Amino acid sequence: MGTAILQDLVYNNAYFFPGMDRPGWINVLADLRNKLEVETLLVGHGYPTSQGELTAAIDYLSEYSEMVATSSGPEELVAKMKERWPKRMAAGILDLQGFAFRN
Repeated sequence: MGTAILQDLVYNNAYFFPGMDRPGWINVLADLRNKLEVETLLVGHGYPTSQGELTAAIDYLSEYSEMVATSSGPEELVAKMKERWPKRMAAGILDLQGFAFRN
């Protein structure tokens, strides 16, 4: 078993950048989860991790998408994120949540 470098496709215990095509992002992660046979993932933020982080990333992005859909704007979204994931790193990314509301 080897190592895969996934950069910003996956973060380990950090807030994700608010990508616009989250369904596509989730599909890429699911495809990687089904095809990769590695022991270690080198991720964009956080410590190297295991392949299980792909499932955690899919869950995060799915839940995040629901939060975006049910929030009136960035302030409400950030409040939900802090409540749901209070100990995640890269809190500066929370300042960028306005991108989640752009068409």
